[in-house]
Amino acid sequence: KADLYRKRPDLVNCGRTLIGKLPQRNQQAELNYFAPPPGCVQKLLFNVQGVMLKLGVPMAVLHNEVACAQH
Repeated sequence: KADLYRKRPDLVNCGRTLIGKLPQRNQQAELNYFAPPPGCVQKLLFNVQGVMLKLGVPMAVLHNEVACAQH
């Protein structure tokens, strides 16, 4: 098994795997995080942002959750 370990530069250099398969059902995290929110969610966020600004609390970040049902 040590020979197989030494053949993997990611394991030797980092101590963990960096090479592997795509996530199941092709769900890359960057699509979940960097994609624009759906239209209804974006409308809600802009309404909340308006209320927050009236209260003096600016909202600067508008993006999707990183994980489903993340609270």
